[in-house]
Amino acid sequence: MRIGGWVRVTIDGRQMTLGGEVTDFVPGGTVREAVTDASGRNVGYLERVQSGEVKLTFVHRSDGPKIREVQAWSGVPASVELANGRRYITGSLVTQSVTSINATAGTYEAEFFTLAPFEEQA
Repeated sequence: MRIGGWVRVTIDGRQMTLGGEVTDFVPGGTVREAVTDASGRNVGYLERVQSGEVKLTFVHRSDGPKIREVQAWSGVPASVELANGRRYITGSLVTQSVTSINATAGTYEAEFFTLAPFEEQA
C-alpha cells in the first residue's frame, strides 16, 4: 500500500522531524496466497502475517537522535500519523538500515520494519 503525504512520527517517545513525505508505508497484516493443484486449479489458500514497513526521510538536526542511535533501534514503540489523519502504532519497530545521508540537504533516509503488523487507531 502506498500512501503519500506529510506525517507526524514518534519513535521511542521522540517526535521526529521529517525532511519530506512518506511514500512507502506497508501496515502489514494477513496476506493470502492461492494454492493450486497439479492441473492448475485453485483449491484453497495459505495465510501468513506480513510485518509492517516504512521508509522515512529525517532532517539530521543537532538536537535529534544520532545516526548510530537510529541504527540501534530494535523493538521500540512508534506511531505514524499519515496525511489522511489515520494513525498507526507498533511496539516493535526495528531499523533495517540507514540507506543514504544527504550532507547538502541535511537529511538521511532510513528503512524500518515491525515484528508484527502496525495497529490502526480510530
